[in-house]
Amino acid sequence: MVQISSAQRVLFLIAVSLVLIVSCRANCFDYKLKHFSQAELRKKSNIELRHLANKRHISQAEDPAVSAISALHMSELEEECTRATYIPRNKLQFAEITLLVDIDKAAIFGNDGNDLGLAFQWMGNSRESMKELYHRLLNPLLMQTYGFLSRQAKSVRVVIYSMRSSFFLYESAFRETVIPLRWDLSWHDGAQIYLPPKCLTGKMILDTYSSPVALLDEEKHDLESAFDRLLITREVIREALMLTYVPTMVLSAKKKSVFHTAKHLGANLDSTFLWDDNPSLSNDPRVFSISPYSAMTEESKSVLTTFLEEHLPLESLEPSLIEYMLGADEQDRVIARNAETGKLEFRIPTFDPEMFNPRLRLPEKFVNRYTIGDMQNVLHNYLHTATSFEPE
Repeated sequence: MVQISSAQRVLFLIAVSLVLIVSCRANCFDYKLKHFSQAELRKKSNIELRHLANKRHISQAEDPAVSAISALHMSELEEECTRATYIPRNKLQFAEITLLVDIDKAAIFGNDGNDLGLAFQWMGNSRESMKELYHRLLNPLLMQTYGFLSRQAKSVRVVIYSMRSSFFLYESAFRETVIPLRWDLSWHDGAQIYLPPKCLTGKMILDTYSSPVALLDEEKHDLESAFDRLLITREVIREALMLTYVPTMVLSAKKKSVFHTAKHLGANLDSTFLWDDNPSLSNDPRVFSISPYSAMTEESKSVLTTFLEEHLPLESLEPSLIEYMLGADEQDRVIARNAETGKLEFRIPTFDPEMFNPRLRLPEKFVNRYTIGDMQNVLHNYLHTATSFEPE
């Protein structure tokens, strides 16, 4: 029989203890990865955001749910989330997500393209060149967000959602009157109209006009042109996201309602979200709150202005159009006269990707251990994307 000395017993017990300690630490780390709570996530991301704020001289941190996404150098989170960037297909939260996409200063640069689309129509540019323009006005963050959501659900349904009260009460520039507008009655639901995919042109919508007040030819042209710009925006979004369907378009006369819109569309309210730049909606649990798309990178500006110089040369603009565009609000004005030469120039605001701290607040349901690394990539790609989509 082999005799074991006291010293050997001690060494054996020490070795067993070390194995148990290492195993316990490994199990605890694995448990932490599997049960990384939202509270821990916000605490860690706040630490990193304060570091980022000091680095960029940002005086006030945003909502913790924003900070989890805004910090592009989240070293503490990266250490624990490296293995959990994407949600495994068997752990997806949603079968289908319905994304309601805002247009002005959200999907598209500025308000209604800051008169650029209107100027193209005024100067008789073709519908195809209009589409090329709107591809260059499209917000790159929309494609990045759609890609993110496509990794959170089996399918993502896109619906265009814009507040356009002028399609309900039209203040005519051609006579001193306000005209209540009615379209195909089946499209109306309360203070919203739902334009079906079959509506392809502004004329198709105008043909359903059903209000008792007859429209002047100038008013018809104005409304048809405005609808055409919206429908071109819808088509550009469809192409950029490579959708196999034409999205429904919802126009609202008052504050947007995710609840009523989801109900009308027959969508699951728990998986319906609004993507919008309106800061008053930033705390809504069903809203992706983004920074207004009112400035772009220098690369995007260069691509846009090169296109504009070819298709909308300033020296060819009609005087009445120049007067109209110069009369826009300061923040929406896209042309200006050079103070020294007096010549017209395009004026497209830009931002520095290294200094800009974009707002992208996730709805509460999306803040978890799987999404942090993914959203870092989303914002990084957004800040360093020269153009949103280059049409073939």
